[in-house]
Amino acid sequence: MKETQIKTNDWFSEISWLNENYEKWTADDLKLICYARQKETPKPAPNLANVLRSAARQGVVESIDEYSKSRWIKSNRIPRQFWRKPKRRKVS
Repeated sequence: MKETQIKTNDWFSEISWLNENYEKWTADDLKLICYARQKETPKPAPNLANVLRSAARQGVVESIDEYSKSRWIKSNRIPRQFWRKPKRRKVS
């Protein structure tokens, strides 16, 4: 069995840029930023979800309960989850 090993934090700078410039965004937006910066996206393509979940675990991003169909031409139009910059939590 072949295992795919990726360093998920390789895309955290792109995620941080999206957090600072967008109120909410999808994985499609992350792909666009990667292409604009001529940075390769994770292979195989479903590993992009692993990157986003890893970023959420580390507190870089949080998912919201909103979905939108993909605007990516070669996609299967499956709804994509929106992500955003994590809200600060009050420390009591």
